[in-house]
Amino acid sequence: MTIQTLKHQYEILQKIRTTDQIDQFLCTEETENKKLYFDIFKIKQRNLVVKLILIFTEQMSNVAFEDYYECFSKYGALYLVFVHNEAISLRQKLQGEVCNLQERMQIGRKILEKILLLNMPDMMAYDVLDANRIQVTPALDISFLYELEEIEQFEQLNFSAVRQKFVTLFEVLFERELLLDISEKIPAFLDYIREESSSYLDIYQTYIRLMEQLQKPEEALKPNTLWFRLWNRIKKLAVKLRGVFATIVVIAVAGYLIYSILNPAPNQADKFCFQRIGTVTIEQTEEPEE
Repeated sequence: MTIQTLKHQYEILQKIRTTDQIDQFLCTEETENKKLYFDIFKIKQRNLVVKLILIFTEQMSNVAFEDYYECFSKYGALYLVFVHNEAISLRQKLQGEVCNLQERMQIGRKILEKILLLNMPDMMAYDVLDANRIQVTPALDISFLYELEEIEQFEQLNFSAVRQKFVTLFEVLFERELLLDISEKIPAFLDYIREESSSYLDIYQTYIRLMEQLQKPEEALKPNTLWFRLWNRIKKLAVKLRGVFATIVVIAVAGYLIYSILNPAPNQADKFCFQRIGTVTIEQTEEPEE
C-alpha cells in the first residue's frame, strides 16, 4: 500500500495508531542514494485541517526545520510528513546505562542546540521535548520522533507550555542530583526556566552558564541529605572545638595525677590478709601499738 503525491511515493510499512482525528503511518521511500523512513500523519478532522493547513504550508519555507519533509492535502485530509530518525530513547538510555553528570549535561546541551537549529514552531517543540521521543546515539547525537499527540490543542501549545516541558525534561536529566540535593544551582535553573525565561536562546545561554558553574572545582557536588548535612556540621564543630578538647584532656590528666599523689594506693601487703596456705593455718597477731 502506498501514499502517492506529485513528487513522492511513500510505501506504508506499518500503521502506528489511529484516532478519530489522526492516523499515523511509518513509511519508506527509495531514493537514488538510500532508503528514507518517514512518519506520516493524516489529519482527518475537517476543523483541525482548516486550522493547520496554513501553518504547515508556511513551514515548508522554513529551511531550518529539516525534520519536516512536506505536507499535502488529499480527499479533504491533511498529510504531514516528518523524517523518522530512531535510535535509543533518552529514557531508555538513562534507565539502562550509568550516565555520569558530565554526559547528561552534554545531552542537555545538544537537545537545546537541536531545538535552536531546527527553529520549529512551539507546538512541535512541545511534541518532541519528551524523554521517550528524544533519540540519543552512542555519540550523543540527538534526533526527535514526532507523534503529534497534542496537536488538537495546538493553539494552547505556546512558549509558556514549552517552558514546562523543558522543566520536566531537565528534572529527568538531573534526577539524581535533585534527589540528593547536591547543588542549589540546578533548582535555581529550573525556577528560571519556569518563571523568567523568554526564548529558547535565553534557556540555552542560561544552561551553558549552569554547565560552567557545575564544572568548577570549587563546585564539587556532594549529596546534601540529612545525614550528610549533620556529619558536615559535626566535622566543622570538631575543628572549632579541637583546642577546647585538647585543653580539657590536659586538665583531666593533670587532675588525675594530683589525685593519685594525694590519695596513694594502699600497700598491697596490707590489702590482703592470708589466713591459710594449703593445710597450714596462719595465726593472726595484733601489731603492738606505738
